[in-house]
Amino acid sequence: MSELQILIFNAAVFSILAVYHYWKNRKLNIAFYILAYYSICAWGALLYHEHELFHYMRGRETYSIIPFLYLIPVILLFAYPIIRYDNTRITRIETLNSNFFINLVWILLFIQIVLYIILFPSFLKAILSSNIGDYRNDTYDESEIVQFPNYFFNILCRLYMGARNVVILIAAYGLLVIKTHRKLLKIFLVTSLCFPVYMFTAYASRAVMIMTFFFLVFIFVFLSVFMNVGLKKKIVSYLILILVPISSAFILISNSRFGNLATYMFYRYLGESFNNYNTHFFYELKGYTWGEAYFVFFRKLMGISSNFKTTREKWEWLDNITGVDTHVFYTFVGGLNIE
Repeated sequence: MSELQILIFNAAVFSILAVYHYWKNRKLNIAFYILAYYSICAWGALLYHEHELFHYMRGRETYSIIPFLYLIPVILLFAYPIIRYDNTRITRIETLNSNFFINLVWILLFIQIVLYIILFPSFLKAILSSNIGDYRNDTYDESEIVQFPNYFFNILCRLYMGARNVVILIAAYGLLVIKTHRKLLKIFLVTSLCFPVYMFTAYASRAVMIMTFFFLVFIFVFLSVFMNVGLKKKIVSYLILILVPISSAFILISNSRFGNLATYMFYRYLGESFNNYNTHFFYELKGYTWGEAYFVFFRKLMGISSNFKTTREKWEWLDNITGVDTHVFYTFVGGLNIE
């Protein structure tokens, strides 16, 4: 099979599964959302490959059908519990004790305020930087793994960012179910949605911004069964409003870093994980990191020290151990393969 045929095969599998699921169930549920997401990414891999700069930037690469015959089933295996779960069958949401929930909101809101204040100097520096791309490179390459000099604040930030999607879900649940303290709940939802964008603007990183938007769509689909038509329209308008600052920050950072290559880089980030897994990862991975790539925090909790202190040292160490370029994306399956 040619390179083009292999990439079309990969995209067609996810697309056919998404269309078949909708045709069978006639529902835009979570399962369809997951399949459609991977379908878009897979077609993005094809667009990336067909971009005029692709071979100039990457050289000639060898594609094989075998990596995709492994990768596709593994992705579907992880997605299977979600695909089997039909959120449209939920008939009601269990209401928590209002007093307990509001107290929880106050605690989380206090944590957010503390982190907003701590990150403000970095956020301001990024916004005022004459070239946010250079600022991002300096911050990313030279910063220590521990981002705050205060150990407590470092742990607090890491714990919060690890739970940020849960916090957003809590905020959405509160606004949908809890009938008291509506103003507080609206403020909490806004601060919960803005914090990931705020933090990763401070570090000039785009990935979490886009992931946050995808998660918002996920929550909307998940909870849509409890929304009337008017509320759905209002939420869609809010999602569009939220997309504006996220897109603006994304474009600002992309143009600062890549200039005229921004379009090429957009296709790259959309679909490169499939290309990379096929051409550079599946046959070239030679060693494993045993948690040092993506589970450093948990290793520290167990008292296991790391082999690096800065981000640059981390990637150099990972490259030497794995034999592949760990700076680029290989899908979440590739991340687990590395570990």
